[in-house]
Amino acid sequence: MLQGHAKSRRYFTDAARDAALARRREIAALPKPPSDMLALFVVRGAERGNDYGWEIRRFGAIVVARSQEGFPAPLAARQAGEVALRSFGTA
Repeated sequence: MLQGHAKSRRYFTDAARDAALARRREIAALPKPPSDMLALFVVRGAERGNDYGWEIRRFGAIVVARSQEGFPAPLAARQAGEVALRSFGTA
């Protein structure tokens, strides 16, 4: 058994391990989107009478802005949310 490696029933050749490591390095070198980028989410909520609405979020969880009124369909909520997102200077 190799020192520092857990024993496994799967066998990988050195070439396969080297190829996997090279691919991981390629993926790590790819540009990443900015972590503070704003994203648009179409939501449904009881505060809007179960209508659709939009939320602009940072990091996918922090709500920066949300629609005040409800929309009858998700497409209408998305379109209104895209207009609001553009006012933040993104999208």
